[in-house]
Amino acid sequence: MKSKLRYDKKKRLAFAQIEISRRLLLYLRKNTSTLIFNYLLEKLSRKIGHHSRIQYRCLITGRSKSIHRRFGLSRLMIRSLLSKGILRGVQKSSW
Repeated sequence: MKSKLRYDKKKRLAFAQIEISRRLLLYLRKNTSTLIFNYLLEKLSRKIGHHSRIQYRCLITGRSKSIHRRFGLSRLMIRSLLSKGILRGVQKSSW
């Protein structure tokens, strides 16, 4: 499991470093008629891979499913931390 976390962290860092230049090239490609921007974008995507492959993972367990974006934790960890009183500002809902 730890290897998946390391791989995901490495992908996120690589993508974050290139994201600004990628957004700039996308904007320029949209607003100009030059084909060189397509070539540059293709070259960038070879470096970082596809950004859609980056997955949210739980910061504690590394679980990839049912991750709450606000906390970055899986639902199981949120539930256990709330019951222990570690996370604050969340109320239990009742119907």
